[in-house]
Amino acid sequence: MTIKEEQTLLNEQLAQKLKRYGISNLWLTSFGNSIASGHSMTRTIKPLLMRNETLAYKMAMHDVRYVRRAYTRCTNNSEEKLYEWLITNMTESEVNKFSHVYYGDGPTNMPNGYLDYSKFEEYYPTNIPDDIGLSDLVKTNDDNLANIIVYNGCAGSFLDNNCHDGKLNQRLFYSVNRDITSLEAILKYIQTMNRMNGARTQVYICGVPNSLGLNISKLINSKLKNVANEYANTIYVKPVKSKHFYKSLRTGKIELDVHYDEEEYDRLNNNIIKTIKDNYVLTDNMIKSDRDFYDFGNCIEFSEAELRHNSEAIIERIDSIISNIDKSITGNQHKLSYYKRLLDYLIERCPYDYHLLEQKNIKKVIKNKIKTNKKAHI
Repeated sequence: MTIKEEQTLLNEQLAQKLKRYGISNLWLTSFGNSIASGHSMTRTIKPLLMRNETLAYKMAMHDVRYVRRAYTRCTNNSEEKLYEWLITNMTESEVNKFSHVYYGDGPTNMPNGYLDYSKFEEYYPTNIPDDIGLSDLVKTNDDNLANIIVYNGCAGSFLDNNCHDGKLNQRLFYSVNRDITSLEAILKYIQTMNRMNGARTQVYICGVPNSLGLNISKLINSKLKNVANEYANTIYVKPVKSKHFYKSLRTGKIELDVHYDEEEYDRLNNNIIKTIKDNYVLTDNMIKSDRDFYDFGNCIEFSEAELRHNSEAIIERIDSIISNIDKSITGNQHKLSYYKRLLDYLIERCPYDYHLLEQKNIKKVIKNKIKTNKKAHI
């Protein structure tokens, strides 16, 4: 099976899964750096998600309305900049204006491979009829909507420091941690909107390609995995192994490039679609669980203070919250996966978000459900 054939099959499987789950609208949004924008310094330039050419067709076959968006920038794209776009509610059109500068003929244009300028406005449009601010996008609340953000980032500050005369002692660990700090701010904002607004926005964080030298990608990706585990709505996507050196379409010479080539971008799209297919339903249930437990903790603190230290009542409510969600999960193995992920997540965040529920109560309920589920599976 070719990469493109696998892509078409994965698109079909995702469309089927979303339809079965009651989804009639899919918003798939690329957010982030030059990988998200589909940039290459040696090969073909084309937006990341647009390279998946059969997704829209497969969604239409299953009556799922597909909307693709992109808030991306091929340079000057540290997480701090991305966080600014979010909190200032920048629209897709406004963000795309950066691409018109970077791919223009001005003094700040970017070195690039091949870009079909006849499709430039299609790739990076600045007049979008249904334009929406990034903050408004993540706040959107619709039970029939799969609102998914594909995130590529966390290399911007490293590249800034190493390409823009940064301090020598800040070119490795400091740069990585600087981006992780703003990434966490972005994820906290989105999770807060899920909790407070009733939104169900999911984030799929792609690992960085192994082409930054000094094994810096391993350092970044290990941090990205850990960060993803701290949020109910966030999943890590494995990156694609990159060749580092490519035959340039401009010069015909073999040149270094920290971006992917055409085949590698296709492989990354396959990793993205497969990860969404395998995790969408579970992650949606995690978002609902997080919201319900967060609300319950607030009730104990403000309106139901009599429950404080009443373990029996708290255990009963915890069980009720989980049972209300797991009744929609079919299959013992799927329920077991939900219980295990929920337990790890709640215990991780218990001291900060759920301490009034008490860790011992959470463990007692979920471990009992795991035990019961395993017995039923025997």
